Amino acid sequence: MELQYQSSSQKQHQMGDYEVLIDQEMLGLTVENVLERTIIRTLLPEGAAKHAGAQVGSLIAKVGNIDTSNLTHFETIDELRQSQRPLKLTLRHIGKDVLMRAREEMGRLIRGRGLSAIGLGDGDDVKPTKPWRENKANQRKRQPS
Repeated sequence: MELQYQSSSQKQHQMGDYEVLIDQEMLGLTVENVLERTIIRTLLPEGAAKHAGAQVGSLIAKVGNIDTSNLTHFETIDELRQSQRPLKLTLRHIGKDVLMRAREEMGRLIRGRGLSAIGLGDGDDVKPTKPWRENKANQRKRQPS
């Protein structure tokens, strides 16, 4: 699924972006895919991310200097794994109610009821650029048999 996402640095600052610097190979966090955005799900109590100040429920907006808004969830995970340490993450506070609505929307999408515009706490709506089913069909065509 492709999502359009636009933001400005001024808007990001207003919406609660913060940075953490992690110097260990093991980040000490788990993430979840919410509408193709990568959200911190858990932090290990003694993990590097928690010690650096990361918070559960934060959206990973940048990995180093790479903006994640045009990456898929799995591309963001690849960046997290492959990036040099120390690793600077730009994270964005997401309201619990917004995150809950996004998870509900994802459930509706999985059940085949479509996707409506929903914001992930950055002041912008997240909208698909292509219908989900059409995009999945195109992905299958591109994969080698």
